[in-house]
Amino acid sequence: MARKIRNKPAIAVSGARKVHRDASLIVIACEGEKTEAEYLNFSCFQNSRVKLCIVPSKEGKSAPVYILENLEEEAQKYDLKQGDQLWIVIDTDRWIFETQIKPLLNAKIKKFPVQLAVSNPCFELFLYLHFSSMPESPVKDSKTMEKMLRSRLGQYSKANLSEETYAPNIQVAIQEAEKTEYGTNSLPQNPGTDVGKLIKIILSKCPVSER
Repeated sequence: MARKIRNKPAIAVSGARKVHRDASLIVIACEGEKTEAEYLNFSCFQNSRVKLCIVPSKEGKSAPVYILENLEEEAQKYDLKQGDQLWIVIDTDRWIFETQIKPLLNAKIKKFPVQLAVSNPCFELFLYLHFSSMPESPVKDSKTMEKMLRSRLGQYSKANLSEETYAPNIQVAIQEAEKTEYGTNSLPQNPGTDVGKLIKIILSKCPVSER
């Protein structure tokens, strides 16, 4: 697990002027307004070789089409280079695959493929995997998943995740997430999550000296 290092502010962009940078960039647009950003902003994910730009949903507009728009708007601010990545973190419990999720599967922005970190039913499943094995049966919905997480922690707040609580078990969560099985639509079956793939990539970019 990466050593705790406070990240520098996101790369500033003024007008059309592009800023030189040595670090790779990962732009991550999230369905949620708080929880995903709380987690991805943990100091253990920040290092000198990668800059994370987290884009939460805004004003309750969390449908996939809006998340893709948020990602595109943010990506336009940067001169994307080889090694940069664009991600969407999204749940499946509220969206129809054919009309709302499927259009994201082959999406590209500035010729860069959009990668998906999908959770079924919701992001809280990945949080739950920090403390428990992958559930053996489907989880009904996000409320049920939150209740299961709360039963493990004693309390749970979407807007107030404690890094000290989750950080020691990140590798455990990644390993449990690898048990995810996939359907014919290439999305995680319930229960399952792709978030571990994103976290693994972020941690892999951390220099040995900063681990």
